[in-house]
Amino acid sequence: MSKEIKLDDDLTFEKAIDQLNELVKKLNEGKASLDDSLYYYQYGTALVDFCNKKLTEVRQQIEIVNTASGNTENLDI
Repeated sequence: MSKEIKLDDDLTFEKAIDQLNELVKKLNEGKASLDDSLYYYQYGTALVDFCNKKLTEVRQQIEIVNTASGNTENLDI
């Protein structure tokens, strides 16, 4: 049975990227057990989802600012 992944409430985008890099490093070393590898994968997936959500929020905020200032250029983040 897999463990439920709970991310820290104070997690930032930058911390999530750092944690993802650490997970990739651990997985690439090839020393983790199968169970640990699965957990790292699940945790990494949760971190990627978190980062994507943050990027979407920032993109929406930028669109609001651009609309308010009359800037109609598309920002591709």
